[in-house]
Amino acid sequence: MKGKVTNEPNPVSNYKKGLDILREKFKECKFNNNYDGMADAIENIKSEIKSKMIANGDSDVVKRIENICKWYRTKESHYVRPTPEGNQIIFPPDIVLKVNMNLTVAYELLIRQLDKLNLL
Repeated sequence: MKGKVTNEPNPVSNYKKGLDILREKFKECKFNNNYDGMADAIENIKSEIKSKMIANGDSDVVKRIENICKWYRTKESHYVRPTPEGNQIIFPPDIVLKVNMNLTVAYELLIRQLDKLNLL
């Protein structure tokens, strides 16, 4: 039947819509200084497009994004210092800036990949 109109959603547009929602989540979390939420959004976007990135020859970008997320998730272990009261986590004064900057770099790398894959 030529010109048949269906009410079934386009899987590609639904896929893009899901990625758009994750991008908006990242922006909202960034605005609210919710770093866990930012990292979650980055990891979710990366998971969605990881195989496409690897197939496109960008496995180094995948690794960089994963390393940034791993650094964020384990940052406490990088700042354990011995003190007279025992080992304590002592963050540098600019840790919030470092976290924000690193997570933003990972997000920007993902945005470039989304653009490259025509998913924006």
